[in-house]
Amino acid sequence: MSDDGKKLQSYFQDGDVEAIGVDLIALIVKLLEELRTSVGDLKSEQHSMLESFHLMESNAIAFENTLRDHARESSARHKQLLSAYPAEDIEGHRRYHESVIEWRELRNKMVREALIKCASAGALAGLGWLLYAIWLAVKFELSK
Repeated sequence: MSDDGKKLQSYFQDGDVEAIGVDLIALIVKLLEELRTSVGDLKSEQHSMLESFHLMESNAIAFENTLRDHARESSARHKQLLSAYPAEDIEGHRRYHESVIEWRELRNKMVREALIKCASAGALAGLGWLLYAIWLAVKFELSK
């Protein structure tokens, strides 16, 4: 119990009605002032919270606008990318490139095999030429 409450209780026990009235009025005035201060503090907190809410709301709106702009730009880029393909046929474009790659791999394999055959034929021709040269040298030495 507060000091003012204890003082009033002692007045009631003593029966001092006049002192009770004066102190009761002072207590009521004091309580009203505390109430006003509390209400003012609450209004200040409420105002601060309301400002924070408005700031958060404006940030959310700005973020939403940014997202909307980004989505619009992404959609435009996607449409532009699709327009690069004939009839916007991405799958057909992929199959075309796969067939081109397959053809190039086959061509490279054929060229590689042809080069190996040419190299082996050249080696065989070189060996034949060397044997012919040895044969001519031996024949020339024996005919002397």
